[in-house]
Amino acid sequence: MRAQAISADTQVSTDKITLWGYALTIGGDNDGSIEIYDEADDSKTASALAGVARIQDGNSQNVHFNKPLLLKSGCYVNITGTNARAVVYIE
Repeated sequence: MRAQAISADTQVSTDKITLWGYALTIGGDNDGSIEIYDEADDSKTASALAGVARIQDGNSQNVHFNKPLLLKSGCYVNITGTNARAVVYIE
């Protein structure tokens, strides 16, 4: 398993990959979100949404799975919020 830092929308993988979890941190009193899609591009199709975290007022959220989630098409991450930082745990 490896951790990949995310600070902007990014294509993590265009191939099959497993997702073990993710973390989101927002600086200051800002709101933000992370959306993880089972996509090989930036289509952001609602039916391909694999994980989401939304936080308010500069908090953080960590999500870890007991068993990894298989993303068959790839992994695209959409991140919003001022000073938003995320980490995805993939293999």
